[in-house]
Amino acid sequence: IVLPCPFHNPTELDFQGLKRMDGNLFGPSPRSGMALKHPDGRNSPTARRLRAVMALLGDPTQDAFASRLGVEKKRINNALVGYPISIEVAQKVKLALSGVTRDWLYDGDEGGLPVSLRDKLREEEDRPRRPQGVRLNDTTGRDRRHHQSLPAHR
Repeated sequence: IVLPCPFHNPTELDFQGLKRMDGNLFGPSPRSGMALKHPDGRNSPTARRLRAVMALLGDPTQDAFASRLGVEKKRINNALVGYPISIEVAQKVKLALSGVTRDWLYDGDEGGLPVSLRDKLREEEDRPRRPQGVRLNDTTGRDRRHHQSLPAHR
């Protein structure tokens, strides 16, 4: 006669709350449920890919891009500063730019992209960004720091 025993199958063991000899808990460390920010932040691969999509769609601002996708600006901003793109935003990006795949958005896998789109996206991803904190003058397109009024000569 074999009696059911929870220790017979190691997958049924409950280690919750048990400590190892070194004092740490068994199992994976508990997560807070918050998404982890990429260490490269604004220069994370996902943020660069999302900026490439924005450029190809002709959306110069996060507001314009968020409006096009029908999401809140903070969802776009989070992705552009290094947090993961949500499934909802990824799906809306796919619908906004035909040919984009979630594999490319999340992992950079270009396998499913049409060749012409892949080349355009690569070009946009590699395009240098202007330094943070430098804003363009709305009327001339020049850096504001070069568009300062000079003192009048007397």
